[in-house]
Amino acid sequence: MDAPDITENLTRQSFAAIVSLNLVRDNLDEAILTARDAMRNLREAIVTERPSGVITVNEIAAAIGRDRNYVDSVWSAHGTTVKGKQTRAVPDAVHDLHSTAVERLTSVADAQRVAVRNVKDERAERDRVVSLTYASRVLGPSAIADAVGIDRNHVLRLARKANITPAWRLAGTAKNQHTVNSTESTESTESTESTESTESTDPCDDREEGS
Repeated sequence: MDAPDITENLTRQSFAAIVSLNLVRDNLDEAILTARDAMRNLREAIVTERPSGVITVNEIAAAIGRDRNYVDSVWSAHGTTVKGKQTRAVPDAVHDLHSTAVERLTSVADAQRVAVRNVKDERAERDRVVSLTYASRVLGPSAIADAVGIDRNHVLRLARKANITPAWRLAGTAKNQHTVNSTESTESTESTESTESTESTDPCDDREEGS
């Protein structure tokens, strides 16, 4: 194969790799947004039904598949208590209203769990494509990081996790792409920790402000 043909072939491979990385990046971003919306819907349902007087806190917890403390924590963070008014359900609540409340809570809770699973699946797929692209050596870690929207060091961490042999630098250098000097390491520590923290945090966790 002539040099121009080799260059053209590598260009096509690079373009295809970038397209694949962009796709998994966008799919994960969309899944995270969907999961955040699902969590918001769950919170709103809890905050709406808790003071309605047709369902108890224990029944809310059972409907969403969580414990009572979770319901109380959501209410404390997002609910509005009217002074002098309790939020307990009345014993003679209308059956139809009670059933509707249970169905709504169960539905939004199920949707939220599905959304969380989708985030995990999309993140796993993103990590798989990142690792495969790194292993192919079609793109370097910096180009992969740019295409997929994560830190370069996180690309290397995913490669290590996938047991991919490091891609060596140009001849005459002793360092490979998994190795950085002390200055680089110091400068990148904060960004790496930030990336890993973001990657490991459930986007639907109640503790997250933006979820």
